[in-house]
Amino acid sequence: MSPAERARQIDREEFATECAAVRQRAFVFLAQRRHDELARTALWLGRDAPAAKFNPVFTLKPKKVVAPKESKPRATAHRFTHDGQTLTLKEWAAITGISAMSLRSRITNGWTIHDALTVPVKPVGKRMHRGVSFNFAPFEGTGAGSTAQESPNITFSGNDA
Repeated sequence: MSPAERARQIDREEFATECAAVRQRAFVFLAQRRHDELARTALWLGRDAPAAKFNPVFTLKPKKVVAPKESKPRATAHRFTHDGQTLTLKEWAAITGISAMSLRSRITNGWTIHDALTVPVKPVGKRMHRGVSFNFAPFEGTGAGSTAQESPNITFSGNDA
């Protein structure tokens, strides 16, 4: 091994050792904070501090190896028959142009499969505002016409006091 390779090897080993030490300090710090937080919570609840004293030695526990669970077979999609064709909602959505969510909602709300597939969807866009017209002609002024003029002499008819 050349001196340069030996120096790189030593640097790698020192770096790994420093990383392990930093990790260990971080785990101890986190364990201390958790212990302090548990003690604070117990004090707030009016209980005694946790019985277990803080142990600054922190070791990593090996992870459990869990065997994968057997996956259950997925439920097959419901198929709906209309005009002699039996398809899923996604397939009907692709054919009709109505989203599968809309079809599902219609069927859930009691629509027949014929109505759900044939009734067109209302156009989406600006919502209809009932009782309000947005096509007024442009106007000028206050809308009071010729009566809205300055009148310096105001008179009142009726009982003169």
